[in-house]
Amino acid sequence: MIFQETKDIHKEAIKQLSYDLGISRITARLLCSRGLDTLDREQAFLHAGKEPLSDAFGIHHMMEAVDLIQDAVMDEQKIVVYGDYDCDGICAASILLKTFQEIGYEAGYYIPQREGEGYGLNKGAIDKIHKQGYQLLITVDCGISNHEEIAYAKSLGLEVIVTDHHSKPDIIPDCIVVNPKLGCLDGQQDLCGAAVAMKLSHALTDSIDDHLDLCAVATVADMVPLVGENRTLVIKGLKAINAGINREISQLVRTCF
Repeated sequence: MIFQETKDIHKEAIKQLSYDLGISRITARLLCSRGLDTLDREQAFLHAGKEPLSDAFGIHHMMEAVDLIQDAVMDEQKIVVYGDYDCDGICAASILLKTFQEIGYEAGYYIPQREGEGYGLNKGAIDKIHKQGYQLLITVDCGISNHEEIAYAKSLGLEVIVTDHHSKPDIIPDCIVVNPKLGCLDGQQDLCGAAVAMKLSHALTDSIDDHLDLCAVATVADMVPLVGENRTLVIKGLKAINAGINREISQLVRTCF
């Protein structure tokens, strides 16, 4: 019964795609069942990883975020990256912190505790950040649902940039919000938080290959759809991870012998 045709998967389409791609009908059926029901879609899925990544500035408000960050760096303001405590949030925060290090700027970070603070921004954390003299707060993998906390941060004099990937809430925070769910190029809608952070990194540095390893780990861990650019990011990231492992092994061998 598992091979019985359904209304959603046409028998002739499976047959044609099987012929066009030179694959078995079972494989063609599996691809069709995942919405890859045209030759172009299946080719992109099967050969992902070869095409370039999409333009970081295709995400709504990316330019405004870059301008504010560049101004803060030029003015030597204190910048803090506020992440989440899960894999996506930790990877996203790491990507931005490494990006600031690469441009010769030391940013701080804040990761809330799962017990006691929970997900997203909270006023207690904002108070701590304010007392430490930070002037620009950048969220990663959170913030889109924290309009009240962001209003509180702004009342203390903090500038806020939200980078997030979660669904649009009823009330959007009154700050710069970089979130594909609010507007982006086709194919960027399902990026995880770390991928959005990596897009911001790309926009700031013009580098398109850094941090692919962290992005791949976060993309898989956050269970976003592994199609389109997400699939490309994971393929490129796994190659970067393997290349890094091979370099470390080679260095170890040279050291030993």
